Amino acid sequence: MSVCTFFIKPSESPLNLEELKGKMSTGTLEERTQAVKDLVKCMANDETYPPIIMHIITNIVPQQHKSN
Repeated sequence: MSVCTFFIKPSESPLNLEELKGKMSTGTLEERTQAVKDLVKCMANDETYPPIIMHIITNIVPQQHKSN
């Protein structure tokens, strides 16, 4: 078994929690999706955002169902 580590270069400095919540609360579905992608990149680089999961569930998931 091999171990592999990786680093995903973030597009900018790590976003703070309030910036992420703001991006996920407003804007189009594409903008919200980009905010989730930015969150995943930050989390892959060992940033932590513990309280954000409920914000994603309440703001992103309903928007995706409306667009289908």
